[in-house]
Amino acid sequence: MGISKISLFSLNLSLSKNGIVIGSGTGFFYEHEEDYFLITNYHVLTCREPKNPEYLLEGYPDSPDRISFNIPYFDGQEHGVVANISLDIDENSVFTEHKDRHKGIDLVALKINISEDQRSVITTQRDIKLVDDIAVEVTSNLFIVGYPWGQSASPHLPIWKKGTIASEPQLIFEEIQKIYIDTFTNPGMSGSPVFASEDRDGYIYNPKYESLYKMSINGDEAAIEKISNIDQNDIRQIRKFKHFRFMGVYSGRITFASKDPQVGIVWPLPLLEELLNNGVKTHHPYPPIKTT
Repeated sequence: MGISKISLFSLNLSLSKNGIVIGSGTGFFYEHEEDYFLITNYHVLTCREPKNPEYLLEGYPDSPDRISFNIPYFDGQEHGVVANISLDIDENSVFTEHKDRHKGIDLVALKINISEDQRSVITTQRDIKLVDDIAVEVTSNLFIVGYPWGQSASPHLPIWKKGTIASEPQLIFEEIQKIYIDTFTNPGMSGSPVFASEDRDGYIYNPKYESLYKMSINGDEAAIEKISNIDQNDIRQIRKFKHFRFMGVYSGRITFASKDPQVGIVWPLPLLEELLNNGVKTHHPYPPIKTT
């Protein structure tokens, strides 16, 4: 069966300060026009709330000064890591935030220079067979593909967590579009890509007739005659194939005072497109403190 391209799409981000790991998150490469961006949450990049970036998130000593991640690969038989990328974050770093970041939209994009060799091994949304016509509504299942507590599966691939849409997905809350999802997730999954899925009928060809079928479509009269005398249901068989729709970016659970209703936020895909088309390029508002 191989490995899902979506599992190669999701990246395990390690956040560090002065060489010490202070947290983790999830991200992914997104191809926009001719550029490549690392997409994650604003709070993953800065360890600060989008609405109130002057305050550090609880438990963090400072904003990270480096984000590191591996690029996973699968060659059809084995999977592993093809490269490691580290991005230094300081007062000179430029990233793109959503124009409504101050309203709480927790998305950020860092432009990444990708070489031709790297392009052949990284996975972007354009390398995944996606559809955009899977209907979603309240109670529809979504899959969050990320790294809880920075943990991975076998050992470089993400963990798929399922959740249920818990709000009308087309509605506006607090002047911004977001989807609430009923799920139990852990730190480290912030920035994960989120997908809806649906099983649809498709066809597979019986390997026994593969060469004969290829000869027939190339005009071989003998092959055409043989194929015409074989039950078509034996040549082409119906089976279910899973299709995916890219829904948006996960950014952690909401809380009410000390209460945790186990409800998370998904920022819908149109907000990601807005980020890349009309986002605000900015420097880190509170860069990590330099130490010697």
